[in-house]
Amino acid sequence: VYSADVPKILGIVKFMSMLPCGISALVGGVAILVSFLGVTSLVCLGCMVLTLGAQGALTGAGKSCEKPMLLARDARVNAITRAIESAKAVKFYAWEEQYEAAIGALRERQMDLVLRYRSFVLFSVNIGKSFPVVAGGVTLLSVASQQGGTLDAADAFGALAVFQTLRVGMIMVPLSFVLVNTCLVTF
Repeated sequence: VYSADVPKILGIVKFMSMLPCGISALVGGVAILVSFLGVTSLVCLGCMVLTLGAQGALTGAGKSCEKPMLLARDARVNAITRAIESAKAVKFYAWEEQYEAAIGALRERQMDLVLRYRSFVLFSVNIGKSFPVVAGGVTLLSVASQQGGTLDAADAFGALAVFQTLRVGMIMVPLSFVLVNTCLVTF
């Protein structure tokens, strides 16, 4: 079982190293937006809170799948180990089909949980990826409406570039909660 856990933890550590970059992108990005567009640009904070709330709900759902998924993996690996250790008896009594069916059912259960877990994580990541477009549009429209319907092109394109940097934080911060939970559940 540990042969599967150690590579998983090493993969998680690789992503967790980007968490400081994500946090600094969020803090710095908001500060730059305020300096570019003024206080009205804080509308992006409202979008950010709503987005992080949705991602938090998805992260919580993903966390609930983590432990059952690992237990299902362990059950399948144990069943395969038993089949290998008793291969002579399995062959002698012609139990291959029963073992295959039992291991197949365990694998199917594990894959259902993996699919559910990955769906929650990927949906959360994709919400973070779409954040710059949605929040950028809402923020620029609110700033333009405050300024009488006009917005300087340099400010608009500069703000859009900043929203793209916010994307890193909107992906990494919620994802880090899932990754930390994976580390805690694994050991």
